[in-house]
Amino acid sequence: MRAFGHLNAWLEATKCRLEITESVLGQFKPVSLANFVQDLVSRVSALRETEIQISKAYRSMLVGVIATGTWYGISKGNRAD
Repeated sequence: MRAFGHLNAWLEATKCRLEITESVLGQFKPVSLANFVQDLVSRVSALRETEIQISKAYRSMLVGVIATGTWYGISKGNRAD
């Protein structure tokens, strides 16, 4: 199933971003003193953007599945009451 591949890619991107964020927060004082904060914020933001792009394939597939199921239910006259 392609959905699981897209979901796993999204989860891996999220995990990567969170690991970097955790590392930065764990060393915040030394990083702050070294004036690397802006660079690290930029890197974490770029990781978040990558994560969002990766998630689009999974979310698009999910919307398609929901839309198809809804259309099928409507066309068959089934309604969720």
